Amino acid sequence: MRLHCGYCFERTTKIISLAKDFYSVRKHQLHPGGADGVLRDVCVNLEEMRAWASLWEKNGK
Repeated sequence: MRLHCGYCFERTTKIISLAKDFYSVRKHQLHPGGADGVLRDVCVNLEEMRAWASLWEKNGK
């Protein structure tokens, strides 16, 4: 994946961190929503990246 902006890089970094927590035996328990909360946060970050990418493409960037 080639990231064109800092926003997408930041979101991808968060997703990677959340994925590591999700697959950790204990780390996901530290998240306020548990494993479901980690997965929900991953989905939110992906949706934010998709929305930004759509806006980026619509404006011809």
